[in-house]
Amino acid sequence: MRLTIFTPDGEYYTQKIESIMVNEKTFGAFGILKGHLPLISAIEDGTISIKEAKGTMKYFSLLDGMLREVDNEIEIICAIIEEGDSPSSSKENLLKLIERRKEENKERNVELTLAENELRKQIKKAKPGHL
Repeated sequence: MRLTIFTPDGEYYTQKIESIMVNEKTFGAFGILKGHLPLISAIEDGTISIKEAKGTMKYFSLLDGMLREVDNEIEIICAIIEEGDSPSSSKENLLKLIERRKEENKERNVELTLAENELRKQIKKAKPGHL
């Protein structure tokens, strides 16, 4: 089987795998092995455990995703994803990433507000409409 994970930034992960276990907060848990019937599932808030073809285990937590499996090809698209050494550490890493992004957004909003205020001052100073 082959698993490919996509985020808004592009392809995040692609690898041959033996199995995948999905633990989804809302819809429950399920696993996929070679030869599984075609499947589509939402993953709103979940963790996935992957056994790669070489035997290595990988753990990811993700938000706002969809999984599709057809002919041993699994694709996951998601808004945000983070890896960890275990399901719980991947979740912790995801929560840290979300907090970092919130802080970055706050900083951008402050910068935008300052720029808007400066623009208003410049417009008043130029006295638009008075030629």
